[in-house]
Amino acid sequence: MFLQLGDYIFEGIKLPQSWAGSFATNYAQIPIIDGKPVIQKTGEKLIEFDITAEFRDEFCTPADEVETLQLSRRNGEILQLTGGDGVNYGRYVITDISIINVRASDNGYVSAIQASIKLLEYNTTATTVKQTGAALESSSPVEETPLSPLVPLPAQISNNISSGIVKSNEINTRSNNSTLNYSRISSLATEAVNAFDAANAQVESTEKVIYRAIALQNSLTSAKNAAQAVKTASDIQNFTDLMTANDNLSIAVYHLKGAAAPVSAFVGSREGGK
Repeated sequence: MFLQLGDYIFEGIKLPQSWAGSFATNYAQIPIIDGKPVIQKTGEKLIEFDITAEFRDEFCTPADEVETLQLSRRNGEILQLTGGDGVNYGRYVITDISIINVRASDNGYVSAIQASIKLLEYNTTATTVKQTGAALESSSPVEETPLSPLVPLPAQISNNISSGIVKSNEINTRSNNSTLNYSRISSLATEAVNAFDAANAQVESTEKVIYRAIALQNSLTSAKNAAQAVKTASDIQNFTDLMTANDNLSIAVYHLKGAAAPVSAFVGSREGGK
């Protein structure tokens, strides 16, 4: 994960094309008679971030990705901003989203969208005067717990399977006990069913990436064989074979990029069992 904004993750193929921050300080200018004004520091300006990302239909539905961000903007959601390195940048609201349709088909379907997202720091802390503007629900807003990074889908499946196994083992132990607690066994069985059911649903959600992985495997094999042909031609210094092998390798790599894109972006997409 490179960056997480609320529940939205920029990862894999959905890495931002640019990621910029603006940090500034406010200074008041105090007029002086017959002289230049003097300045006095009044405080820090709100931090602003600009994120530019491109969404392509090779790995997502561009319109849906943009609409998810637009919904957060329209609802005025306060979003935790966290870096993949664990850095907590604080809480922000989305103030502007600009889009450019960079690729479309004859029927009007937009297959690639570039989105520029502007974030403004959400601050409710004042050292002298409490904020009572209409944008706040109260003069003393309740602090929100920062969001934790989402657990990757494979780890979720593993965790649910492990939980179901633990519950099953406890059921076995209690069932062989001379003093049976039917109520506790029933509760454990319910928890095991829920865990296994959750894991099964998450496994089913990987169906798309499995089909994509088959195409990727074939592309990888073609690229490997083409690269091996280049090596063979180079070892025996056969120029004609080298040029042919090089052309084949270029073609194989082109197809490999197309097959790898949707698989690489799967974890960062909303198909991952969400």
